[in-house]
Amino acid sequence: MPKKTLNSDIVNDYLDHIKKDKEKNLSVQTLKTYENIGNNLPFNILTNQNTIIKKLKDVYENPNTLALYLNMIILVRKYKDEEVDKLIKFRNQLRDKIIASRKSNLDKLDDELPNLDKITSELDNLVGVPYIINYLIINHGLRNKDMNLKFVKVLIIMMKI
Repeated sequence: MPKKTLNSDIVNDYLDHIKKDKEKNLSVQTLKTYENIGNNLPFNILTNQNTIIKKLKDVYENPNTLALYLNMIILVRKYKDEEVDKLIKFRNQLRDKIIASRKSNLDKLDDELPNLDKITSELDNLVGVPYIINYLIINHGLRNKDMNLKFVKVLIIMMKI
């Protein structure tokens, strides 16, 4: 009886292939996400498409999560020359659900977002590093990703004499 191929082995084989392909520039985070998905799927990636769709629906409700998992599964199955037509069709059907889910979440968020006066009054209650970071974000439209700050405990000022 042949040894059952594990998802982790299948995905790692695919990831090794991608890392060698200079045209595919996937981020380290994307590679790590694919690896995590492969290690955590409760079914074999190479099983039949109907089973994959059923198992994904049973395990994950969020359409974004379903689409993420489907994308990785489709890529790996294509690499292994397995059929993907039903998986692609299912992923395409998820688009409408994803759009509806995002709109619903945005509608909920509108009710929960504070106004500028509330944000400014909260900023006045902060001190130190939280104040600096939030001041920059509020007044200069910066994202955390835009900042390159180094926090020091002691500042030494040297003066020319």
